Amino acid sequence: MKKNISVIYRLAFILFSIWAILESAAFQLSALPVKLLNFTVLSDFICMICILIVLIFTMRHRMGQGLYAFKTACTFLALVALASNLSMLFALDSGSWILRVLLPLMMLLDHVFFDDNGKLKLWQMLLWLLAAAFIGWLLYVLADKFLNLPNVLDLLGLFKDKNSLADLILNTLILTGLAYLLDRLFSGALFRDIKSMFALLFRLLFLALEAWAFIRLSGMNLKSFINALRYYEILINFLCFLCIAAVLIYNVLRSKASAKSASVFSKIKCFFTICIVFAFIVYHFYVRGDYRPDAVGIILYYVAPAMMLMDWLFFDYCSSMRAYEPLIWMCVPVGYFALILLLARVGYINLYPTLMGLNAYITLGIYAAGMLIIGYIFYFIDRIIKGR
Repeated sequence: MKKNISVIYRLAFILFSIWAILESAAFQLSALPVKLLNFTVLSDFICMICILIVLIFTMRHRMGQGLYAFKTACTFLALVALASNLSMLFALDSGSWILRVLLPLMMLLDHVFFDDNGKLKLWQMLLWLLAAAFIGWLLYVLADKFLNLPNVLDLLGLFKDKNSLADLILNTLILTGLAYLLDRLFSGALFRDIKSMFALLFRLLFLALEAWAFIRLSGMNLKSFINALRYYEILINFLCFLCIAAVLIYNVLRSKASAKSASVFSKIKCFFTICIVFAFIVYHFYVRGDYRPDAVGIILYYVAPAMMLMDWLFFDYCSSMRAYEPLIWMCVPVGYFALILLLARVGYINLYPTLMGLNAYITLGIYAAGMLIIGYIFYFIDRIIKGR
């Protein structure tokens, strides 16, 4: 059944490719060589030849290692083409949408659904990405600096300057990571049971929500984002983002995590969970007042703490917390606010005006007590509910 579906799918891919490539050349064979200089058209053409070879060969034989490697390389080529046309992802009314978006996506989905998954190596894909970036940079230098032919870059349709090259590399890196995750996911190597699968999807959702909130908060401005990290609530959200990303990457690279490494991740994530729950309490009961947060505020101050708490409760191993650890963890956020208070006292910066005044040290003491209480609540949850 799967083989029959793959044959129909690949025949459709070939027909779509022939029509889209000829349509780009206005159905004139004489104009086709010039159109093939465009990277997207060329990559679609190479992928079409690849799928045709795979279709013919797999009629009677299993796909060999050489053919699999060739098809994987063509899939990566399609990812680069898709990355260069991401702005057209939802432009369904565009005449070139099939050529620029649909065919690269179909090439990726062909690998995901019909190939033997689990063979992709992350280092190989990153190596291909570095090679593609080097070739792109070399084309830019040759065309713009030495040959004085900037129009060649427009003809290739990949990028126009250094900034667009950087965007292309970033988009390709994101799509490469997605392709690798899909390969691991459909191979069954990424999760050993239903719980692991839900943990993966839950953490991907968390990362997507946090990334969207950070982008909206900073307006894609790095300096603005770095300035925002001075605030405790934003800083701890970013640290939680890095923590979940690290856990996700580790689970992808090593599907069978050892108990020791899982325990280390659980301790770190437990600490960040306590900190972000503390941030939620401080924001909701002390900072917010009558202000009603927008979508970004809801994600950073409410959704993210709730998701971190749920992740720790449902998807972590028992972390075997020690009774003294909440005392140590308390020092980090309290130390942050003490530093903010000190900087405000010397007139350097005042991030939290409500901390200043006669009640500043009382507020700091309340923060310390609150953090300690939250820490020991987590300690008892870990010992009683999560204990094995």
